[in-house]
Amino acid sequence: MLVEVSKFKESQEFALQTVNFARSMLNCSSAVFTWLDSHEQHLPHTQVGWPEETIKDYYTVFASADPLNVYRLIKQRATVVTLKNAKRDENHSSWSDYQRKYGLADEVGFLFWAGDTPLACLSVIKRPGDSPFTTPDPFVQMYDYMQHSFLLLPSVKKIQADHILRNDYFLTDRELSVASLMTAGLSNKDIAESLGIELATVKSHVIRILGKLGIDSRAQLASFSAELAVPSPK
Repeated sequence: MLVEVSKFKESQEFALQTVNFARSMLNCSSAVFTWLDSHEQHLPHTQVGWPEETIKDYYTVFASADPLNVYRLIKQRATVVTLKNAKRDENHSSWSDYQRKYGLADEVGFLFWAGDTPLACLSVIKRPGDSPFTTPDPFVQMYDYMQHSFLLLPSVKKIQADHILRNDYFLTDRELSVASLMTAGLSNKDIAESLGIELATVKSHVIRILGKLGIDSRAQLASFSAELAVPSPK
């Protein structure tokens, strides 16, 4: 992944705000927001009401049995899935052990995307004593609101823009790196030094980038990139 979204302050603030928003909207005591930009076993996360020891136990023992396992949802290209409607198989029988052990009565999962890249997920958990989910109607509306706010994060905007540049305009990864530095105002010489490549190579990349995008200057590239970073209205 080109951008580690979870490391930005605004991303951490968004995660906490989203957890509290979801708990309030769905009248739940617990929620966990997880970032998917790490190769560590325990993914970076923000939780309220769901203790760290339960999350550690989840990754160590129970993750593969979870019907709402994020990697399973990614394969389904899901956005919103309830525990009741999640696809199950024979491996999920042990998930009831986790539910009993930690008092997980019900759950809804939300998966956040930038283009075709899954970047984060939110688990909203009902525990004994919480009122049950009454209807799934609010879930999709909540997701649309949260996903739109998610796409406004600067780091996510960059991933969204890179997705469009790669898939619609066929920029290579190296051309994306050069284009990003051009947009940041670096000269060809500065770009060459930053990327450790020859100045002539940078000039060739610049010509190809402008040609693929159908523009003539760095100023046009900055404007073009800014327009790509604006989330499309539904």
